[in-house]
Amino acid sequence: MNTNWSKIGLTFFFIVALLGSIMRLAPFTALFTEYKHILHSHSHVAFQGWVYIILFLFISKTYIDKSILEKRKYKLILITTIATVIGIMISFLIQGYALFSIAFSSLFQILNYWFVYRFFKDVKKSEKSKKHFLSIRFIKVAMLLMILSTFGPWAVGVLSAKGLAGSEYFHSALYFFFHFQYNGWFTFAILGLFFAWLEKTNIGFELKAANTFFILSTFTIIPTYSLSLLGMSFASYFALIASVSATIQLATVYYLMKSMRLSYKTVKRLFNPCAYSLLFIAVCCFLFKNILQFASTFSFVKDLAFANKFIIIGYIHLVMIGFISCFLLAMLFQLSWLKINKTGLALLVAGFILSEITLILLGLIPNEFLMQAIAALSFMMAIGLGLILLKQFTNSKTALSVDTSND
Repeated sequence: MNTNWSKIGLTFFFIVALLGSIMRLAPFTALFTEYKHILHSHSHVAFQGWVYIILFLFISKTYIDKSILEKRKYKLILITTIATVIGIMISFLIQGYALFSIAFSSLFQILNYWFVYRFFKDVKKSEKSKKHFLSIRFIKVAMLLMILSTFGPWAVGVLSAKGLAGSEYFHSALYFFFHFQYNGWFTFAILGLFFAWLEKTNIGFELKAANTFFILSTFTIIPTYSLSLLGMSFASYFALIASVSATIQLATVYYLMKSMRLSYKTVKRLFNPCAYSLLFIAVCCFLFKNILQFASTFSFVKDLAFANKFIIIGYIHLVMIGFISCFLLAMLFQLSWLKINKTGLALLVAGFILSEITLILLGLIPNEFLMQAIAALSFMMAIGLGLILLKQFTNSKTALSVDTSND
């Protein structure tokens, strides 16, 4: 299982951007299928295609020995997962939530469980994992949170069968999934992989502060789900928990910064300049995410955030593109798993930053010009990703993709 599989993850990211761009045309022209069908395909492929597959590759190759990877058929899990994501993408585009899309989504969850089972069993025997004292703890919690998040979709199915689709309980189950995916599984996995890179390159960091950051982050991840419920009619029952957990979560940032205060210059020196720029954006978006979650406990921010779809989209993109995707791209470029296309990267970053500003303006002063602008910026990001993807299949003689399985 070599690093060339990351090209498939990047292909899914390009498809996600393309579907997102098509959705932005909805106010101006008829779409090839229903808007909600594209939306569901867009979000599922983002989570299960782009992010999941790249994390699968990073985690497997970082913590599992090559001999175990080959023996335990991780490649089979990966290939089956990719085929399932393709099924999810197509079925949602054709029929939305229906028989085939639900069947493929259920199969994907089962493959999740298989991967987690294999990982927890095999990591005990792996020599690689012994070199990662702190980061492996983040990864193990990340995987447990990934399993926890899957209870959301199962609950959605039950609630829909009982005729409660669209109810507050239904949306609470959806938010449960989203929270434990991008605040739990994705975030903890990314933090674990970053600390793993520090451990592998022998870059010193303050272990005590990093460990405190890990403990507090783990402690707050479940109660911060209450932040997702602040827009519900029963929000008053969770207001205190939300305020306290959001405050503690914001305080954890101090320990993260403290753990890195002696090593950030070394990180900057060792990172490829383009990769470091993406890493910098990811860190800024991670900090901003925590600040916004804390701010949402105040009523005037909460009322704006939960009532305005453009603000919601802006927040989701801040996390999914700014934090998660920029970090993954940074590491893919830094490790030479992917080749850098500077023009494509510039279009992607510029499109993201400008689209965030435009989404905020749309939330405050919606008008047709801004709608056209957000559509154009969405296509800018898609073109940028298209150029990066094209780079992976050209100049093959340079062969920059490096198989790190023997590291």
